[in-house]
Amino acid sequence: MALRVLGEALDKQNRTREAFDAFAAKNEALRNLLQGRLMPKAVFEKSLRDLQANLLATAGRWAGPESGPIDGEAKAHAFIIGFPRSGSLLIQKCLGLHPDVDIQAELDLLAEAAQSYLADETAISNLLSASPGELDAIRQTYWQHVQEQHGSVAGKVFIEALPFNTIKLPLIA
Repeated sequence: MALRVLGEALDKQNRTREAFDAFAAKNEALRNLLQGRLMPKAVFEKSLRDLQANLLATAGRWAGPESGPIDGEAKAHAFIIGFPRSGSLLIQKCLGLHPDVDIQAELDLLAEAAQSYLADETAISNLLSASPGELDAIRQTYWQHVQEQHGSVAGKVFIEALPFNTIKLPLIA
């Protein structure tokens, strides 16, 4: 954490090279700390290739049925996705200035559903073949997580800002 804070401080001072070095040292320390607990790179890359193949093979089937209103649901909903250092934080800060916008940043509200519906090819097939009732249950659980972690967003535009949700696009769709 100290290396991350140092990197952010150096970045704010426009000391780009030193900030990069601090972030690189942080990543290396984190890698060492988590050694043996992370998915091997080759397995992760294969998972991404498999997910890509499934998405391409089923591209026309992602528009699910519309659901009715859910208690506590926002009047509009969006996700800010992308990659670190891509400008997503700037977009988040700009949108967050509007009084009718609530933003939940850096909290994975889709984690539980992703474990159930994106873990492998079978799980993705289950998502694709889910009934309207099953999809509504997923949505209901999502909005319960929003309520628990963020509070009421009823009547607001709710934006979940987690760049790595990019890999959860099938679930978001």
